[in-house]
Amino acid sequence: MNNVVGKMLVILQLVFSILFMCFAGAVYTFSGQWREKALEEEKKAANFTQQLTEEKQSNVQNLEEINKQLVAATEERDKLRSDLQESLIRTQTSTDLLEEVRQERDKAIAEIEVANDEAASRLAESTELRAEVQAQRNRINELIKINRQREDENLDLSGLVAAAREREGQNIQEIGRLTDLARQNGIDPRQAVVGPVPKEIEKVEGLVTATHRSRDRSQEYVEVTIGSDDKVFKDQILTVYGPGKYKADIRVYEVNPDTAVGIVVEDTRNGSIERGDHVTTKL
Repeated sequence: MNNVVGKMLVILQLVFSILFMCFAGAVYTFSGQWREKALEEEKKAANFTQQLTEEKQSNVQNLEEINKQLVAATEERDKLRSDLQESLIRTQTSTDLLEEVRQERDKAIAEIEVANDEAASRLAESTELRAEVQAQRNRINELIKINRQREDENLDLSGLVAAAREREGQNIQEIGRLTDLARQNGIDPRQAVVGPVPKEIEKVEGLVTATHRSRDRSQEYVEVTIGSDDKVFKDQILTVYGPGKYKADIRVYEVNPDTAVGIVVEDTRNGSIERGDHVTTKL
């Protein structure tokens, strides 16, 4: 019995020894794996620490760069604020100037409107004055025309007066000659002559319309614009004159109602008779 128990105990001790050896081998094996894992973890930790250190340095550098950028941004912000403040001041100044300009513009517009109204009034006055000036010019032109007509008439009258004076001188000479002749023939020139009363001559003005000479060129015929309707009669003496000049006398040769033909009295010729010359029945 005791041997059986002793054997059982020996066997148990052997089993437990084997088990212990197995446990020891397992523990050794497990501890070796854990060592390798620990070394790997240490390496990983060292690498992580190094990475962390590098990241810290990088973060420090980034932080310094960010701080620099922040300082620059702050300075830029302050500058922008200063510029903005100056811009606000300039804007306010520009706004004030714009308001002043607007007020000046409104004032100028009002002055322009007043000036336009005054200009329109002046324009109306100017138009009236122009019309009046034009009327005065027309009146002056009419007066100048009338004055020229008067000057022409004066020249014509001067010609008539000159012709009348010449005729008067010729008549005085003729009267003197006839008086001397009458006295030589025993006739008293102051004695009244009884005989037919000569026809009354009325003063009529006309124009020369044509002139032509006879075939033998010894006589010149003159056609005029006055006739029997103007109390012109045959053998009547008419006077022809041009601008300011006596030209000749014509003796009426043929009479029509509104025209007449006369023969130039060559002894009285004082120039060439032309178409358009004046003719009168009495000077």
